[in-house]
Amino acid sequence: MTNIRTITCPTDGIGKDPNDFRDDPKFIQKLNQQLEKPASVFDWTSDFVLTDEEAEMISEPEWIIENLVIQGHVIAIVAEPNGGKTTLFFHLSREMAESGYQVFYVNADISGGDAKSMVTNAKEDGFTLMLPDMAGQSMEQVVINLQGMNDSGGNFERIIFIFDTLKKMTDVINKSKAKELYRLFRGLSAKGMTIILLAHTNKYKDAEGNPVFEGTADLRSDVDELIYLIPEKQPDGSIIVSTKPDKVRGAFSPISFEVSPQRDVKRLNSYVDTAASVSQARQMEKDAMVIESITESIQNGHFKQNAIFAFCKEQSFGWRTTESVLKRYKVGNQTGQKELWRREKAMEKNAWLYHLTEQFHSPIEGGECENW
Repeated sequence: MTNIRTITCPTDGIGKDPNDFRDDPKFIQKLNQQLEKPASVFDWTSDFVLTDEEAEMISEPEWIIENLVIQGHVIAIVAEPNGGKTTLFFHLSREMAESGYQVFYVNADISGGDAKSMVTNAKEDGFTLMLPDMAGQSMEQVVINLQGMNDSGGNFERIIFIFDTLKKMTDVINKSKAKELYRLFRGLSAKGMTIILLAHTNKYKDAEGNPVFEGTADLRSDVDELIYLIPEKQPDGSIIVSTKPDKVRGAFSPISFEVSPQRDVKRLNSYVDTAASVSQARQMEKDAMVIESITESIQNGHFKQNAIFAFCKEQSFGWRTTESVLKRYKVGNQTGQKELWRREKAMEKNAWLYHLTEQFHSPIEGGECENW
């Protein structure tokens, strides 16, 4: 007597009728695989596993801008207002156009003073600058036309759209409207289009002091990459802008650019941790009054730690606060902060002594600490 074995036919293609696939060797192979192995409650999982041939057809990510833009992805680039995102991506638009991509830069967040030069530069650099408001149109009409492109289908692999800024395209605070827009972006990226969304951070930081994008949490879940730009102003008026990848689908390394006072952009050979520098500067600003009190104490000859505590207490700073600041800015600190003073053990009672770094020679260099 022959046992009758029941198997579930794979639902390949559009049809459900197994007769539709009787001449498909791959379909027959799947049937035979099910017949050859014992029945299992997990048999259905095989429908979700790629064959070797299917895996081979998956292409490796193609960098358009290495460590920043992958072809066919939806990328959110987020920075504080005046954080360099427009200048940077206007420059990168030329690079992408020179690489053979058709680039459309949609700017609805531009001042009249900048528009004229940007129009000229875009034409010279080989990409299309779209200014909906100045052209008597609207960002809503841009979205409508993109929806038409998505509905009509096509291959958009060599097309790049940059939107500056995201909040001008829809109400980013309205979750349902934002979700509808992100669904459109996903449809276009599925057809090969690369979409770059320039967005703002809000005025609040997270618990660790990191920037937070403006809008709903859907932005992070609906894009392939979410990358922050962290700017740091330099004494000469230039800005160092470094990336801080927050969500990525690829092997991203942080990179840095320099933007000159004339808005010329160049990529730096090595990464600059501007996030750490900015954080350190904020901490130093927060500690400024305590630093001033400690400095005054040392300048007045109060070198011992207890004497510094007493002096700072008169300025309404507790010993815990003073001790934290002393450690944070001592020579050899692990915080990356400036080294404002050096501490050494005194001969008497093993007390800590502090001296401003500008007023002594390190014993390692052959000198002795003055005023001890």
